[in-house]
Amino acid sequence: MGFSYIPHHIEPGTPVWNVLMTDMEGMRKKTRLISSLPKKSWTLTFRLLTKVERDALLDHYNAQKGSLTPFHWTSIPTYIDTSVSYYNVRYVLYKEQLSAGTLWEVTVELEESL
Repeated sequence: MGFSYIPHHIEPGTPVWNVLMTDMEGMRKKTRLISSLPKKSWTLTFRLLTKVERDALLDHYNAQKGSLTPFHWTSIPTYIDTSVSYYNVRYVLYKEQLSAGTLWEVTVELEESL
């Protein structure tokens, strides 16, 4: 199932490198890079959504069972990346708030699962 919703604002997170750290003798630490690419993350904000639009986002989140099932993100703006889509993206957080009477604001955090 693809994620093709267009947010009002995207904030890229700091890339996190997958580093394994092991304590050694003499108070030394050995580090190894597990993967050659950093894990990317994004915070997407959707503002002034109607109940139908909010329900569509919530249905997608529930269909993925939160962060259990990865999906394809196909609506990446060119100012974030020029690739057509990211594969294996999962939810980290889904937060919603009723903002203007009957309109919703939804914040979604996504991360690339390597």
